[in-house]
Amino acid sequence: MKQSKTKIYDIISWISLVAILSIILLMALLNLNQHVATFMAAILILFCIIASISSSFVYKELYEYDKTSLFIPRRFGIGWSINPNSPIGRAIWFIVVALLVVLFIWVLILSLF
Repeated sequence: MKQSKTKIYDIISWISLVAILSIILLMALLNLNQHVATFMAAILILFCIIASISSSFVYKELYEYDKTSLFIPRRFGIGWSINPNSPIGRAIWFIVVALLVVLFIWVLILSLF
């Protein structure tokens, strides 16, 4: 059961990353007016929020017994990630997602006016 939940969150993360790269590519190739560009930026931020939340759930499932370390090995590539199971790591993940939500609302409001 836990393995399938991790796999679902992992798939959501990869789909979000592909969507983020596709939107960036579209914004670079197309000559868009300001309203469309800001709306696409809002969609880009929305996919960043989805990717952040889903990767947080993946790390929570994989390192659920490690509640003391702030940094944990990354799933892909070289480096470290923040452990969402530690209290400080949970606060950092919450702050990042909260800032992305505020940025999303701000850019969405800008695209409407």
